Amino acid sequence: SAKWTYKALGGFYWAGCVVSGDYVVFGKDNGKDDSTSNSKIVSLNKNTGAEASSITVKGDIRSSVSYASSTDSYYVSSKAGYVYKFSLNSSNGKLTLQNTYTAPGSITATPVVHNERLYLGCQKGTAGEFIVLNASNLSKIYSSSMSGYPQATMLVSTGYELSNGKIYIYSTYNNSPGGITMFEDSAGQTSAVKKELFTPADSMKQYCISTISAGEDGTIYYKNDSGNIFAVGNKEEEKFTDISGQLYQDFSKAEKILSLNAPLMQMCIYACMLSISWVGAQ
Repeated sequence: SAKWTYKALGGFYWAGCVVSGDYVVFGKDNGKDDSTSNSKIVSLNKNTGAEASSITVKGDIRSSVSYASSTDSYYVSSKAGYVYKFSLNSSNGKLTLQNTYTAPGSITATPVVHNERLYLGCQKGTAGEFIVLNASNLSKIYSSSMSGYPQATMLVSTGYELSNGKIYIYSTYNNSPGGITMFEDSAGQTSAVKKELFTPADSMKQYCISTISAGEDGTIYYKNDSGNIFAVGNKEEEKFTDISGQLYQDFSKAEKILSLNAPLMQMCIYACMLSISWVGAQ
C-alpha cells in the first residue's frame, strides 16, 4: 500500500521529481485549459508527504527537475516558456527562486547542465530552437534554429571531452522527418556548431517526442511516431568494418594460393629432374 499520496489539481504530465535529503521536489500542471496560467514547484517531506514549501511559477511544468552540483541549484522548465533556477534548504525543505529565463516559446524538455552551461530546446514558431544558457545566472550564451520543436530532454555526451575539449549534444524534434540533430560545444564557445546527424528513410519519417539513449559502444537509440526504433551508429566505423572484412577475405584467398605454391614448384622441379635423368640415360 502507498505510504502517502499527494493530489494536485491538473495532475502531472512528464513531470519527474528529484529527491534530496528528506525532500522530494517536482512541478505540476495548473489544472486549467491553458498552459500559461500559474502553477507550482513543490517540496514535500519524502517520509510523510507533508508539503514543506512551494514556488509559484508561470505555466504547466512538463519537465523533470534537474540538479547541478557545480551551482548547487535546481532547474526546471515550463510550457509557458520559462526556465527556473532555485535552491532547496536541506534542513527544512524551503524552496527559493534564484533566476528566471524567458524563452521564445514553450518548453517541455528537462534542462541539462554540464560545466556550468545549461542545454535545452524550446518551440519557436512552427519550428524549434536549441539554447545554451549560463547555468549561474541563466543569461543566454547562444542559440540555434532546429527543424522542429525539441520536446524531449537532450543527450549530452562527454566521451571526447578529455581528448578534444568538446562535448556533443544530441536532440530529436517533434516534426517530420523525425531525425537527430547534433550540436558541438566547448568552453568559451559563443556560436552554434550544428549537424543533421541522422534522417530516417522516407517510409520512416514522422514526428518525434522521444529521448535518446546511448549504448556502451556509442550507438544511440530512439524512436519516432512511424513505429520504428532506430539504432544509429558511426558510418566511419561501418566503412572501416566493411573494408577490414574485404581485406581479410583477400588476404585469406592469397594465403590459400601461396600455400599451394610450394608443392606445385616442387612437383615442377622433380619433373624436370626426372626428365633430364631420363634423357641422359638414353
